[in-house]
Amino acid sequence: MTIKQVETATVVGTITLTGNATVTVTANGMANSPKAISVAVTNLDTASIVGGLIRTALAFDTDVAALFLISGSGADVVLTKHIAVANDSTLNIAIANGTCTGLTAAPTSTNTTAGTGLTNGYCTLAQVKSSDVLNFSNTTHDEVLETIIEAVSRLIDNWTARRFYSATETHYYTADEGNLIFTDDIATGSGLALLTDEDGDRTYEITWTTTDYDLTQFNASNDGWPYQMIETTPQGNYSFPATKKGVKVTGTFGWAAVPKPVVLACIMQSNRAYKRFNTALGQAGASAVGVITLTIPALDPDVEKLLCPYVKAT
Repeated sequence: MTIKQVETATVVGTITLTGNATVTVTANGMANSPKAISVAVTNLDTASIVGGLIRTALAFDTDVAALFLISGSGADVVLTKHIAVANDSTLNIAIANGTCTGLTAAPTSTNTTAGTGLTNGYCTLAQVKSSDVLNFSNTTHDEVLETIIEAVSRLIDNWTARRFYSATETHYYTADEGNLIFTDDIATGSGLALLTDEDGDRTYEITWTTTDYDLTQFNASNDGWPYQMIETTPQGNYSFPATKKGVKVTGTFGWAAVPKPVVLACIMQSNRAYKRFNTALGQAGASAVGVITLTIPALDPDVEKLLCPYVKAT
């Protein structure tokens, strides 16, 4: 049975100087993680009042709210994953004084409930179990179905030569041209850091600003696609060095959201994989001309059609 992960932080202290408290949320798959959020507080605000102000601030933050339900009462701040997935050991809510004083620093939150479920699956367990697919209402098959969904999701990664989940990572590139590099899929430009090594010593001395480069294709995000190139701007200060492994990019790689055709492909192929248990030796049937054996391609033809537009040229 899948369980949604729950993380709890507790505010300690009373504000003694009006200013801002700082709440930092770290989570796998969250845009701009770790994200520091300033929360305005007032002298004599109690821990309970500050807790309420933090909950409100997190609920209005689009990055946090995209992944979590924000709740709690009094001094407690609770984040609950919207979707049950494998436990995120990096998930944390840190609370500290920013420009205010009076709070006791709480750098580590509590994993109140460990999450269980899919790791970067392209459809949900509920979608595969639904009445118009397998029509399962119990949890008897959940473990094997989750294994199937994850296996099919990785099959999709391999078949398309890309992945449709996002993660904050550091990637390195060797530039073929001074004004352009081809990159892995970049889900968003938010929080991206671009550095270059000019002399080949693997020390990345130059930090580029957002006015020095463009992510392209320029309108990719409007169509739900990731960026796949970085170009220098006409007024930028730098060009890409010719040194091997000379470009360092830290950011959110992958896709910001799983495309609907990929979700459908995962549901269809997962359903087929489960049904395969009933046909372990294949299928055959009698006809007027004798026994006919049915051979099905490794990847369902309709799944292949759904995925074809997303296959990355290599």
